[in-house]
Amino acid sequence: MEVQPRHVVCILNNDQDVVRNLCKEYPGFEYDEEYSHGHFQEGMSTAFAASMECLIPSFVLEDQESIYKHTAVNYVLSPRMKKEDAVDISQKMLSLVAEAFKLGALAVKGESSGIAHGKLRWLELSERSKEPENRLSSLYRAWVRLPISDESKLYSVGMHLIGMKDVEINNCDSAIDDLDMFLLYLVVDRAEPNIKNGQIFGKDNESMVYTINSIDCNRYESDDFFYNPYGLWSLTSK
Repeated sequence: MEVQPRHVVCILNNDQDVVRNLCKEYPGFEYDEEYSHGHFQEGMSTAFAASMECLIPSFVLEDQESIYKHTAVNYVLSPRMKKEDAVDISQKMLSLVAEAFKLGALAVKGESSGIAHGKLRWLELSERSKEPENRLSSLYRAWVRLPISDESKLYSVGMHLIGMKDVEINNCDSAIDDLDMFLLYLVVDRAEPNIKNGQIFGKDNESMVYTINSIDCNRYESDDFFYNPYGLWSLTSK
């Protein structure tokens, strides 16, 4: 059976009914009654710290302090996403996150890619995603986490949430910038359908040149939130 990704988002606030009712405004979205609860949860500060976006840091002291003020933990599930629906559903989830903050949410974490932004960053990305020219890049920044380190590789998690392959790259001095640039190339230029195995990629004539090949997602089991059913692009330096 084909694995269809979905968003799982953790929203900390002080009133479960606020998020329950908000979910009802988004057809197909579910409030997870099994794992949500109405009490303070130890360890949330550590969990959010481990998920903070590091490429463009946005968690400030106010965001960190807000985590300690929660008295409710809410989990929201998006519909299962077909590849062609992923962008629309991801934008709706981003809109839901923004609405949750306007209704008193204290902190939000995307569990399906392990990413947490500060409140102002979530709101900024939601607004930017409404502009057609910034829609895809904003969803990329909202839901895709990088870099994650795995021995000699750096890689991304979360591209499955916008219907694309994730990317891994050999670790080197320019690897983080090169990884981000290639991911933006996939997202903004919608280049993925035209990429062939063995093709080369480089930012410019002075930069590292990589050979591109498609591989399966073997880092995570198929039932893991991070699993990408579309696979990965593996970039190997020449």
